[in-house]
Formats: sequence, C-alpha cells, structure tokens
Amino acid sequence: MNTLGADSDYHPLPACQLLPGVMRLSPEDHDGPIEYKVQLLGIGPERLDQLCTQMHFRLGEGGGAALYEIGVGDDGKLIGLLEDDMRESLETLSRMANKLEVGLQVVGSIHVPSSDHDEDQDPRICAEVLIQRRLEDRAFDEIRVVTIGAHESGKTTLLGVLTHGIPDNGRGRARLALLRHRHEIETGHTSSIAHEIVGYDADGEAVNYATIPFSFSSKQSIVRASVKVIDFLDCAGHPRFARQTIRGILGYAAHYALCTVAASSGEVGEVAKEYIGMCFALGVPSFVCLTKVDLATKERLRTTMTKLYAFLGMQGRVPVLVQSEGDVETFVREMEVGEGVVPVFLTSCAANLTSIPLLHTFLNALPVPPSVLDSDTNTEMGARFHVNEVYQHPTAGLIIGGVLRRGTRLPSSQSSSAIYLLGPDSAGDFVRVGIKTIHRQRIPTPYLSRGQAGTIAISIEEGGFKVRKGMVLIEVPEGGEEEVVKASGKIEVEVDAGVNLGVEQAMVYFASARASIKGGAASSHETHDGGLRTVRYEFTSGPEYVEVGESAVVTRSDGEMAFVGRVVGRECQKRDGNGALRCATGSTWLYTGSVLRAHWRRGIVLTTCSLSL
Repeated sequence: MNTLGADSDYHPLPACQLLPGVMRLSPEDHDGPIEYKVQLLGIGPERLDQLCTQMHFRLGEGGGAALYEIGVGDDGKLIGLLEDDMRESLETLSRMANKLEVGLQVVGSIHVPSSDHDEDQDPRICAEVLIQRRLEDRAFDEIRVVTIGAHESGKTTLLGVLTHGIPDNGRGRARLALLRHRHEIETGHTSSIAHEIVGYDADGEAVNYATIPFSFSSKQSIVRASVKVIDFLDCAGHPRFARQTIRGILGYAAHYALCTVAASSGEVGEVAKEYIGMCFALGVPSFVCLTKVDLATKERLRTTMTKLYAFLGMQGRVPVLVQSEGDVETFVREMEVGEGVVPVFLTSCAANLTSIPLLHTFLNALPVPPSVLDSDTNTEMGARFHVNEVYQHPTAGLIIGGVLRRGTRLPSSQSSSAIYLLGPDSAGDFVRVGIKTIHRQRIPTPYLSRGQAGTIAISIEEGGFKVRKGMVLIEVPEGGEEEVVKASGKIEVEVDAGVNLGVEQAMVYFASARASIKGGAASSHETHDGGLRTVRYEFTSGPEYVEVGESAVVTRSDGEMAFVGRVVGRECQKRDGNGALRCATGSTWLYTGSVLRAHWRRGIVLTTCSLSL
C-alpha cells in the first residue's frame, strides 16, 4: 500500500507558507521539497547547472513538486528583494524550470514589513513559487462520476466518506468539507457542482485525504500518489437547482452516474427516477447506492428495493445486488460489454463502514468506457474545448475549465503554431486567444487529449470580450482556413407524433451550453420515420456553437423535463471567398433518446449550427 505517511521517503507539498502577517518561516530543511533563496542574480551557466541539480533534488523529495521561497534566508527570515531584483530572480528560476522541462507558477507574494529595512527604500517583496513536473499523456486514468439523486438522499455525505475517509456522526460532519457556500452549510443542500477526487494506487488501495498528513493534504498529492483518479461531480438534488445537475451530466461528459436512494424512505422518488432515466437516455452507465441502511427497518429496506428494482426493470435494465468482490468483477465486466446491468450497493456512512471498502473496490475496477466523444473518427479535425467554468486568477489571469470533446489533442501554445479562437459572443463572433498553460487536476501538462478535462490559462488579444460558460475554444490547424460563420439560430426537434409537447418556451442543454428557445409549433403535421414529427424552435438568447452528434436535453419553462435527443443535422450560414453568405445543410439522420414523461419515447433534436469551421 502506498500510504503517504510522515515517515515515508515521499514528502508531500505543504500549503502556501507566505501569508499576510507571517514574519518568519521555520529554518530551511536540507531534505524535503522546500528551498529558500535570498536572491538569484547574475547567475552564469556553471552556477545554473548547479541550481538545476538542486531543483531536481527538491522535485524528487516532493514527488514531482517543490516550493521555492524567494527573498527568504536559510534561517527563515523574510529579507525581501526590490522589484527589479525579484523580476531577475524569477527569470533565473524560469530558466532553471525550462532546462528541467517543468512547470512554474508564482502562487503567492508579500511585502516585507517596513520595520525590517530602511523606510526610505522602495518596498521589498518575498515570493513563493510552485515548481511541478508536467504530466505526460495518460500518466493516470481519470474517470468522471456524476452523483445524482434527491436532496437528503445522502449524496454529499457518501462522497465525504469516500474522499476523506472519516465516518459521519449523524449531524453532517462528513459533508461539511464538500459544501462550498454558507447557505449550503446551513441547509445541508447542495446548490452547485462540487468537484472531489479519490485516487487508487498500484495496489488498488484508496488514496484520499485520510492517507495523507493533514498539513500536506491537497488534490495534487492525491494525484501524484495514484494510478487512477475518480473525479466526482457532486450535483444538486433539489428540483430548484436542476439546471446545475443537467449541466454537470452533459457539460463534463460524465463516464458514469452514481445515484443515491435513501433506503429509509421507502420510495425511489420522482427526482431520482428523472435523473436516472435521463442518464439512461444519454447512454451514461449507472449504478445505485442505497444509503442510510443503518436507519432503515427490514420492511422499509425491502419496500425501497422492490420499488427500485421495478423501476429499473421498466427501463429495460437488470438490477444486481453487489455483495462481494467476486460480484464486483462480474458486474463490471457485464457493464463494460453493455449487458444493461445496474449494480446496487447497500451503504451506510455511520461508524460501521463495512460497505465502503466494497464500493472502493468497485470504483477502482471501473474502466474508462467508450463514450460519444470517442465516436468522432475525424482525427484531422482541430481541437474543440467546451467551456464549463470561467475563473480569474490573480497571477495566471483568465482561466477556462472544461472538456476537450473533439480533435486528437490540444497542445499548449509553446508547442503549437495553430490559431485558437474562442466564442461565440452575443453577435456570434469569435476572438483570437493564446494558450499560456494547461493543467489537469491542478498539475501542468503539455496538452489535453480528447475526452480529458482540464483548465487552460488564456490571453485574449481583443479587449472587452466577455468570456462565459458555453463557449468553445477552437483550434485552427496550421495552414487551415479561418472562416467566419453566422448562426441561423433555429432548432428543429422530432418527437413521437402521439406526444403533446406543449413546449412554447423552453431551455435546451447541449455540451457545456444552456440556451433559451421559443416556438414549439409543428412545422409539418405529417409524420415519418416511424411516427415522428418535426417541431421548430428559435434561440432567444443569442447564437450557440452546436455540433452534429451532441446529446441535448430540453426542459419546459417551469423546469420540467421535456425530452432528450441528439443533434443530427445543422444549417449554417458561411461567408464564401467573396464575402457572400451561403447556406450549408447537414442531414445525417441518426436518433436516440426519448421523452421522459412518456416512458422515454424516441425523439430527435435536429439543430442548426451557430458557428463552425
């Protein structure tokens, strides 16, 4: 077992040390991943080689990461540097990092109190710099698991136990570490998408915050000690926040869905049924955890399981109860070959955690499934990175997070001469951007491969461009043609002719985008392709980027689920070589999905593409 204990040869990286009010650090340790440097000025080639050797040692001590404290003496005293000297020292540190081909990021800086130097001089600065080895492609397997279910069914509590390794005390202790907002802590209800990870080492042992000393605990430490990482997307269960849950399932291209049902409730619940059915329609393999088993009587547990099995049977699925490690191996294999199996676990987050190790065994055995993202055989297509999150970092600047859905890989700008475009904005236009750095699980990497999630620090060439969720970062390969495409802003939906949709104003979700639409009048009363009819909508919130093959979910104006489908065609208006607009139409008739309120009847989403290259 690769446990990161205090006596291990591996020294996990501590949290930021340079904090406001700190007057002195502890003396420098000759071992470990932290190096103090008063300054790095006037460094010649021979001295640079010596410093690189030292950096290599510190990286080895930290398992691939090290902290450099610039402007700090060996005794821990904060001396500080003038601005020009600090700039030169950071440039020297950057030369060292480039020579070792590792990433560099300034994570903190403080001004030395004026009492420590002449007040007539310019202020002095101390800086803290994070050095990390870059990840190679497939350095670790990452599986995204979205958690769904009704509120108060124990989703967040279960994840707290899995990721932090401590039992719940019955008053919400396990879930506190996962809640992000004050109102979530007060109510115990998740309202946003929270990211939590658990890793597994080469021996199959869980690597979480319980296996790492508290002062060194971080997601980076978990990733470095793991060969497989489960990235949990904890979604809201209250119907009020359904839009966040739908975006969590679609936007992050979840590999699996974990649905929680409270065994003590005696019911599956409409919310759980709706989300499970949506995952089935989207082709997301799912498994169920019956939580709060310790609070359920035998009669109540039997009632809950009977209703759950009946619902899954109506969906054409085969529920199976996992009771041993042998069951895990069998059912994972059946899930992989598409047997329609839905594993069911009996879990309790209280002091008796006998069910949690079996769930860890199952999670470690899960393979990365072939997804809709792998169905794109056009390897020459430029990368398409769909934006799920937008951040502003004090030193790195603008950062976008999301999933690479198309193309073979997305390299950093240092290793590519391609053109990158980001958009569309409210007018349907794209803007050129530069890629500064790429991270996976907060660790720098030279590129993202298709299907991987990550964050990208970008620079925008045009000021005033507002970046939002739902945009797409597009790579135009070297020598490729950069075209301007305008959207027609219309959506056509084909559904079962016997279903009364009544969706005049609705929301459509696809990839990372969420857009309002209006319409709903049938464009033709004729039916075709097995009793399907076409209904036309229009975007009302501006153009969106849509691609053929994307799954889509449409909800009514009151948030009620309407239907699930797949983008099967597009109508684009492109500017030709003479600047005139011309129409390009795609008509690949594939369909999947269904209508939730009508036993998931088949439906098609035929959409016009807003922007394309």
